Amino acid sequence: IGEQRLAFWFATNLVQSGCKWEPLLSETIEKLAKIERPNISLFLGILNGIFICDSLQWEAIVKKISKTAALIPYYANIIRSGEVTTEQLCGLVELISQGKVASISANALTYGRPFEHLPTDSVCKFVQDLSAISDDAAWVALDILSMYCHGNPERWAQCKDVFAKIVTTLPLDREKKQNQLEMHHWHDVVNKLLNSEGEEFAKAVSYKITESCSDKINYSDIWHYLQPLTRKLFQQYGY
Repeated sequence: IGEQRLAFWFATNLVQSGCKWEPLLSETIEKLAKIERPNISLFLGILNGIFICDSLQWEAIVKKISKTAALIPYYANIIRSGEVTTEQLCGLVELISQGKVASISANALTYGRPFEHLPTDSVCKFVQDLSAISDDAAWVALDILSMYCHGNPERWAQCKDVFAKIVTTLPLDREKKQNQLEMHHWHDVVNKLLNSEGEEFAKAVSYKITESCSDKINYSDIWHYLQPLTRKLFQQYGY
C-alpha cells in the first residue's frame, strides 16, 4: 500500500537469489486481492524474478493470473514483468474488448521497449486489434506504435500502412485526453506520411480535420498541430 521506491528490485533480487518464489507468490496474491487499490510493485518484482529464473514457469503463472479476477485489471503491467509473448498480447486485447481491463492500462507497453524481441508483424497485428476496440484504445495503439518505431526508420517503413489507417480514423475533437502526447504523436505521424503517401492520404487527413472542427476541439491542438498540417496540405496539394 502507498509509495514504494525499491519494492520491485527488492522482490526481483529476493526471488532471483534462490530461484524460489513460494509461498511468497501465493501470499502476495492473497494479500493483493483484499486491497482496493494496491501498489503492485512488489508483486511485479516477484514475477520478474521468476522470469529470470524460469521463463516457462513465468508464462504459466501469468496465464493463471489472467483468470484471477482481482488481478485482471493489472494484466498489462503483469505481462511486462518478463518478455511479453504474442499470446499474452492477444489475451490483453480480449480482456480490453470485454471491459475487464481499461484501454489506458495498455500504455504500460509504451515505454521500455517491451517488443524488442517480437517480429514487427506481431506488433502491428496487436496494434491493429487494439485500435479496432474503441477510439480510446486506438489512441493508445497510436502511442504504442509511435514509441515502437521511434528512431528506427526500418520499422517505420514496415508500419506506415498501419499508421495511415489509424490516423485517418481517430476523432480529433476529444474533450478528455488520456495522454498529453496523443496529438503530438498524431501530428508527427501525419507529417511524415504526407511526404510519402500521396494525394489520397492527403484527402483523408483533410476530411478528418474538417469533420473534427467543432466547439469540442482543443484550441491548443488547433494552434500547435492542425494549423501547421493544414498549411502543409495547401502547400503540397492546394492546386
